[in-house]
Amino acid sequence: MLPGQRPGGDAGGGAGATAYPAGANPDAVPAAPAAQPPAQAQGQVQKAFQTQVDWGGALDAFFGHATTQEQYGELLGAMTPGERKVLEVRMLAPLVKAAYARKPGALPAKRAGVLGGYKSFAEKKGIQWASEAAALEGRGSAFWEALRAHVKRDVRLPEYYRACYEGPIHSYNSGNGEWSAAFDAPSAYLLVHLHHFPDMSPQEAFDALHEELDTLALKRLPDGASAVRCVDIGCGVGTSTFSTARSLGRLNLAGRVTGVDLSDYFVAVAEHLAEARASEFGHGVSVGFLHGDGLDLKSCGFADSSADMVTVSEVTHEMPTVISEALFAEVARVLVPGGVLAFMDLNPAQILKENSVGNLADRIAASNE
Repeated sequence: MLPGQRPGGDAGGGAGATAYPAGANPDAVPAAPAAQPPAQAQGQVQKAFQTQVDWGGALDAFFGHATTQEQYGELLGAMTPGERKVLEVRMLAPLVKAAYARKPGALPAKRAGVLGGYKSFAEKKGIQWASEAAALEGRGSAFWEALRAHVKRDVRLPEYYRACYEGPIHSYNSGNGEWSAAFDAPSAYLLVHLHHFPDMSPQEAFDALHEELDTLALKRLPDGASAVRCVDIGCGVGTSTFSTARSLGRLNLAGRVTGVDLSDYFVAVAEHLAEARASEFGHGVSVGFLHGDGLDLKSCGFADSSADMVTVSEVTHEMPTVISEALFAEVARVLVPGGVLAFMDLNPAQILKENSVGNLADRIAASNE
């Protein structure tokens, strides 16, 4: 189990947290334990989609058919159960998408239902989702559009991100490019990993997880830095940024944490929240936010070897592998020798294990992730 990783799924699977000094070999981290028998869906995304049809029997009939066996029997026989499941999902997802396409309004209704379920569950757990989002929205569209215009920079959106900025993700029809997603984000983040800490309040659970990541990373920094320079890539509305700032103060360190995100909507909300959170940070600790691309930190003002610590928290699961690789290359560029990468994300193996084929295909078709 990776340092900081907890058993069970989160909103979509377990979270693994670890900290790598620059130049360290991630392969040296102890491997996760062998796969256990399938577990019950624990996170709210899994539960929202778990009522899908079980396609096991129908697909077994296809794979067992004489023609299939004749053409691909050897290949199928060499697959691991996980590889076979991924194949089944990829076969089924286009059919599910086509079914949704035949019913105008079906996908927006589906997303609204899933999002409503999240909010209802959150309220039962003590997360004041409705009132918190309403308080932000209540500042008025003129206030928010002015703030968005202030933070917005000339940033070219990568194609992978444009799809979830102009199109759906996380049950929002316009994904990260709409105010409702940004206003909901502070409450949504509290929901994601809540079940990892069943005896804590939502805020306590969030703080415990992120403080663990921060502490793992900050304690690996070289001694002697007078002020720690931190970059939080994919900061969203700043919840992880604020956590790192609090952790600096808790460890009696001075420094600055700069959050970077591709959504101007989210950065605007982060800027607003930062004013109210300033008193939470220790003496000599400050935060700031930039609308920018973590793949191009140079355009955000970060030269080579200009950061002591970089945080990438729950970002890469939304990226194609080639983009993730480019991101880590950029992280390596900006880190000083001996600098630290603090990384946490969903566990894809657990997501695959704890979700049925129908569940996964429906999540893909609905553009939930």
